[in-house]
Amino acid sequence: LGTVALAFGNGAHAKNGRAKFALYVASALFFGWAVGFKALAWPIWLFVWPVVPAAYRRVWLLCSIGFAVLLTLPFFARNPVAFVHSISAGFTFHTNAWGLSLWSALDRLYPGLTAHLGLLPFALEIFAVLGSVIALWGVARRRLGEALGIGGAVLAVALAMTRWSTSPYYAFVLAIVALALVTYRSEDADDEGFTALSTKA
Repeated sequence: LGTVALAFGNGAHAKNGRAKFALYVASALFFGWAVGFKALAWPIWLFVWPVVPAAYRRVWLLCSIGFAVLLTLPFFARNPVAFVHSISAGFTFHTNAWGLSLWSALDRLYPGLTAHLGLLPFALEIFAVLGSVIALWGVARRRLGEALGIGGAVLAVALAMTRWSTSPYYAFVLAIVALALVTYRSEDADDEGFTALSTKA
């Protein structure tokens, strides 16, 4: 929903200033909701915010971050230690491998290997994800479709390196890829339409 609202806000056909502003705010709120509830959304948000038009970027960032904080603040305020512990446990709780990943494949070849490695798989995942973020951050991206594609690539690296995954994780990646393709085609169509109108003018 955040992506769709942002795509409509970015569209060449969205000329009404108030409507554009409302779409950007709606996009930010949906992104904030996603970021506040699921780590899968973090890489997408990270690569999307720079392609929000500069005129709306500050509002978009404030709304998305503010809403994520607003949603999580009650849980943090009630028990900060438990909150931080539960967040970290979400990444380190599973010591065995399950799902479609590198560690799951290794566990099939060598049963119990992942559990014996302790936190090494998690450390390698952090290294791989941060490495992919750093490597892809410099890739030129001017449009939402490009940002979604790059964010989806980082997410795919994370899922390939995680110890525990389920089918909804991959469904989310496929949805991001689909949104990237559709948005990219839509942005191409908007560019062509704008060019045609400019030529006629």
